[in-house]
Amino acid sequence: MSTYSRRLSPRRVEDGGLSVGPEPGPGRKSASVGISMPRLEKLDKKSRFNALQLPSSFLLAIVGFGAVCVLFVLAVVSLQQPAAVKRRTAAELETINRTVEAAEGPKVVDVELDELRGFLDSHLRRKRLSISIVAACHNRAHDMDVSLQTWLRVKNVDEIILVDWSSSNRASFLGSSRRSGELGKKLVLVRVEDQKEWVLTRAYNLAIKVASGSWILKVDCDTLVHPDFVDRHPIQKGAFYSLKFPRNSNEARLSGVLFAGRDDLLNVHGYDERLVRYGYEEKDLLRRLSLLDGRDLDPEYISHIPHSDPTGTTDVSSEVNKAVLESSKKWTEVVASDVDVPSSYKYTIEGDPKRAWWVSAEVQYTPHALEDVVGANNESALVVASKRVLHDKYSVPWDVVSNLSTENLFDLLLMVCSPILPGLSIRAAAATAERTEIID
Repeated sequence: MSTYSRRLSPRRVEDGGLSVGPEPGPGRKSASVGISMPRLEKLDKKSRFNALQLPSSFLLAIVGFGAVCVLFVLAVVSLQQPAAVKRRTAAELETINRTVEAAEGPKVVDVELDELRGFLDSHLRRKRLSISIVAACHNRAHDMDVSLQTWLRVKNVDEIILVDWSSSNRASFLGSSRRSGELGKKLVLVRVEDQKEWVLTRAYNLAIKVASGSWILKVDCDTLVHPDFVDRHPIQKGAFYSLKFPRNSNEARLSGVLFAGRDDLLNVHGYDERLVRYGYEEKDLLRRLSLLDGRDLDPEYISHIPHSDPTGTTDVSSEVNKAVLESSKKWTEVVASDVDVPSSYKYTIEGDPKRAWWVSAEVQYTPHALEDVVGANNESALVVASKRVLHDKYSVPWDVVSNLSTENLFDLLLMVCSPILPGLSIRAAAATAERTEIID
């Protein structure tokens, strides 16, 4: 039998090239890629046709695979969300985020703040003369999922620092961050572990320290920002923007928004981390920034996601913080005299640096809460705060609140602030408390 009439074996890949021909035996060299024309001429018609068809089949396979890839990409693109802000329901978020908790890739542990900032600078190519949005949240993933979409559209913003302060639904924050497509790029997620209580002052100071921007736009997790916000509020050295005179309850909820120089915030040591109750921390920070050029923030360029809050208890908490601060050492003096203030952290970089990654922060030290430091004075501060709220907000006469015992004072406060009794007359409640006081 002629060697050219042997049955051809399937194509093989050898040394990066295609071989067509019989399997090589001992001492036999592999056939080269392609078959010479003289050899083809010696094949019968059917064998010659089969030999020439092999490369064509391979090309058809490649074309088919490419078509499948194109169809897959088109299907994925068609499922993307529209550019308009879309609010997801809590149920949808829970379903989407159920499987996104697992970390990917190795961890870089025990990183100091300077090392972390150096990593972020090199990995993200961060610029010092830039603008950073900073936000901190605790169990507000539903609001953050909506707000984040508006933050990403603000012009001239280079980075977003989002602090997740020990949320119970931590997977939601990671899931929303991943879906944005900017996690580990424009968006830096910092997850603080194992903190039982939400402390706004410490969370935002952490965000400001991690940020690289020369200017900081501090927002809440329910704050929606207009794309032209930065253009409407020109940057100028020694100036800052805040909402000084809210015109209605909607704008009052935006009083925490602040646009200021990062160095100016660090020079006054940011928020007073001894304040662990909610309220008055914003006013205290603005008071320490008062030597700068304070300007009015345009409320037309920010808004918030509507939700209900127990305003009465918030008012009392704010007044308590104010009363305690009035009798305590200033925050700037405390930081200057104590090397362990403010809070310190150890950082871990998790995830895949080539795809999506985030930062975990473990608390090493926090300053003592101011209400613990003042000790016995704390109750008197609460009494003073309660009287202020009853008089200033609910117009209860001073002669009434001044003569109430501490117990009846707190009872009255609970009555007027209670969401269960919205129709209760304030003056009727005060009169009831006063009669009770006289009987006692």
